[in-house]
Amino acid sequence: MKKILLLTLILVFICPVNAFIDVSLDSESFGLGDEIVLVFNLYSFNEDVSLKYDVTVDCPQLPTAMLVDEVSVVELVANVSSKVNYSYYNVIEDTEPQVCKAFFNLVEPNKYTVTREFEIITDPSFDFNIKLCTSESCEVESKSHLKGGEVYFDYFAMVSEPLITASLTYPDSSIKSITLPSSINAKQLGTYTLKVTASKDGFKTVTDEEQFVISDRLPNIGLVEKRDEHVVNASDLPSIPSLEDQLYKTNYLLTALLSIILVLAVIFLLNFVLRLKEGERSVILKLENYILNAKSQGYSNFSIKRVLKRSGWKMEEIDRAFSLIKK
Repeated sequence: MKKILLLTLILVFICPVNAFIDVSLDSESFGLGDEIVLVFNLYSFNEDVSLKYDVTVDCPQLPTAMLVDEVSVVELVANVSSKVNYSYYNVIEDTEPQVCKAFFNLVEPNKYTVTREFEIITDPSFDFNIKLCTSESCEVESKSHLKGGEVYFDYFAMVSEPLITASLTYPDSSIKSITLPSSINAKQLGTYTLKVTASKDGFKTVTDEEQFVISDRLPNIGLVEKRDEHVVNASDLPSIPSLEDQLYKTNYLLTALLSIILVLAVIFLLNFVLRLKEGERSVILKLENYILNAKSQGYSNFSIKRVLKRSGWKMEEIDRAFSLIKK
């Protein structure tokens, strides 16, 4: 549904002391399925005037958009209203609720900016994740369990009492519906997949999926030989280690400790690099979505790059996003 954001601007520039712009919004909120269209009514008193301007929109969770490719020019006739309008954005399912700002930036004959807020009203998302545990209290989470043991399922949600729908896919590809929290006695060896959908009125529906493995490997338990408790031989008495042996053991322990510290440092570094790459990918994905949306509305690559650069994005990020889209 197309929904109009009407901005009425009354402009008086002929006498600089009286120059002003008055903006009013016909609609200040937009919902799922709405097309946000900005309409500007421009008016000049007493004399014809040539206006140079551009229009931008800033939403916290959407890329800043410049709605004109370059500074636009409109010729106003004295005491005659003139309209310009721009399509901004189609509100889709993934759009988060937010408050946005529309800017009418007058360049000539005076420099002036008028700002008005409007709201995008959609259901917010919420944090949700599955927990695979070794006990009912779910103090310890694990994705590896032994055959015949209990595997406990639970979840974490940022909202109270969400409606949960869950299915468990077994290694033999059979699927069963389960409830959460719950548990199973895992008898099939292999990989299980738990898929959970959580919903609540007033929020977006979210889905999470986790896998866990059931194996039959048990820890090795060495046998201890029972000795005659009534006979004590000299060979049974503990020997006192030499100084050389003690130094060797000390050095061995220090080496093992240093090795563990080194391994932990490498794991931490790898985790940091992976998180950094995930963050970079999130930025590129956001740019890709914005570029695809802008292209679908007819904007040129040059215009899109210029808007993104003015909004503070790095050129290497912009070029990377364009190259991924071309692929």
